[in-house]
Amino acid sequence: MKYFLYLSALASIVAAQAPPPVPPETVVAKVEGKNITAADIEKMIAETPPQVGQAFRNDPASALTSVYLERYVAGEGDKLKLFEQSPWREQLEIARENILLTAMMRYVADHYEVTPDQTDAYYKQHASDYHQVTIKAIKINFKPEVKASAGDLEAAARSAFESAHAVTDRSEADARKIAEDVVKQARAGADFSQLVAKYAEGESKDFQGDYPPVKATSNYPEEIKKVVFAMRPGQISDPVRQSNCFYVIRVVAVTAQPLNEVREDIIHRIRTAHVADYVNDLRARFKPEIVRPDFFIRLNGAPPK
Repeated sequence: MKYFLYLSALASIVAAQAPPPVPPETVVAKVEGKNITAADIEKMIAETPPQVGQAFRNDPASALTSVYLERYVAGEGDKLKLFEQSPWREQLEIARENILLTAMMRYVADHYEVTPDQTDAYYKQHASDYHQVTIKAIKINFKPEVKASAGDLEAAARSAFESAHAVTDRSEADARKIAEDVVKQARAGADFSQLVAKYAEGESKDFQGDYPPVKATSNYPEEIKKVVFAMRPGQISDPVRQSNCFYVIRVVAVTAQPLNEVREDIIHRIRTAHVADYVNDLRARFKPEIVRPDFFIRLNGAPPK
């Protein structure tokens, strides 16, 4: 509960510090003397890939330059009717088909009516997908060892960053020993709340070991979900290693998420399954009979058998 109160307070602070919204008609930039309004920018962001929106936040001048440069060059190509010439004509047709394919898949999903009876039945049949596990956990920090890796520069950089910003000088081996001792005490019957008070660090100390429920859709690391979902109430996990800490987890309760809380997810899953059935039916319909396999072998440059 304190975790949620903390997040709520933090959200309130961020909201209070955020600049006030800008009316849609407000001129926020100019390109070649033409006024660009807030609504224009929102439309550009909505109609382009996510990275474009990020570009407008990071470097709006460069983002606008790119948008108007692309529009101008494409317009010049349109004036020259390059779309009527090969290979651009064929590539545009392929792009058109791909866009219509995506649009049709969306149409098939969105126009499939999912009834309350279907959602109720799905919820009952997939009850385990909607379990939520209440936990208490003890976090024990360690300082990661910096490991250079020529094959994975991102991992090496992350390791170096975590080591440089470690909150402790404790080694991983020492942290594991503490975590294993906590597990031993907890499984021997020690009060877990008292173990939290004695050993917990970081957010587990701040929140007295109370974490948000673990759900299939939670943002917990997959290794933690795997451990938690395999446990029963009252069980204590082995130490669960993360990149700079160990967690010792106690399952407090396993409950079901209310149907109304997961109804939209169920509707999405049912519609996704409907689209899959639609595609599989079409695959069966258009499955070819290969009359001359030797022809296709030659396409690969291999001699026919």
